[in-house]
Amino acid sequence: MLLKILKGRAASRTLMDPDDALRRAGELVNESRHGEAIALLDRLLSSMPDCVDGLVLRAVVKRATGQLA
Repeated sequence: MLLKILKGRAASRTLMDPDDALRRAGELVNESRHGEAIALLDRLLSSMPDCVDGLVLRAVVKRATGQLA
């Protein structure tokens, strides 16, 4: 029982709030830290693949850095 509770808490800590992640990714882009922004967006999209704002922002950053032809 305790193990199940602890696993649930650990899982909830790893889930990120999409609004926070998008805000932070935007800050990273503004600081020209594109690689970190893409990594953050990749983590967000691995748990929420249908996050349209995340998909768009990642594409914009990749396009701006020449990673998307």
